[in-house]
Order: sequence, then C-alpha cells, then structure tokens
Amino acid sequence: MIGVKPKKKVGDYFRNNVWHWRRLAEFVIDLNKDILTLEDAEQFSWNNGYKITKRKAEKIAVRLKEALKNKSKYKEYLKTSEKFWIKRSKKIAKKGESAWPFSWDNVKEFAEFCENSGGFRIC
Repeated sequence: MIGVKPKKKVGDYFRNNVWHWRRLAEFVIDLNKDILTLEDAEQFSWNNGYKITKRKAEKIAVRLKEALKNKSKYKEYLKTSEKFWIKRSKKIAKKGESAWPFSWDNVKEFAEFCENSGGFRIC
C-alpha cells in the first residue's frame, strides 16, 4: 500500500506478503462492510493501484483501533476464522497451524498506516 498524501512517515507505505495480507484484508473488509463498496472489497485482492479515499482510510483506521481497544471484534474474528484458515493450510503448514498468520501487531500497524496515509493505493 502506498499513502496518497501521508501525514507522517508511518503513512507512506505498508507492506504485507500474501500470507499476512489475506487475513488482514478479510478482517478489514468484514469490519467495514458499510464503508467499503463491493468494488473496494474486491480490489483488496489485487495490486493494481486501486485507490481508497482519505475518508475511507480514516474510517478504516477508527474501526481497527476500536477492534483492538475492546478486543471483542479481534477475538471474534480469530475464533470464527481460525478453523477455516487451518483447514486451508493443511498441505502447507504444520498440523493445527495456519499458513496465513493474523496478528494484533499487524492490525495495529495497518490502522496506523490508514490513519496517516491520506488515502492509499493498493499496489
């Protein structure tokens, strides 16, 4: 992700490999169904420069920070998604583990990026 008009250095750039990005993107989309259009959500799976506006980026940041603050949305997502991701990882990860990590720190880092990006492009 590349910030459109970053306010701070943390808003310049955000990077995840495909393994970390898939679950983070799913979490972001799930939390922001009323903010993101269907096209926005679909574009989270592509690296084609699609733009998320400053307003949407700021709203995403607020939702992510709320999810981290009260922990319930974060824990709920972990609980409901873990079995799916472990099953999907069957041939590529150790038994009982997910090949697609999802972490508190990654969510926090993306929230800070969104908050300071001035909008972003998915590249």
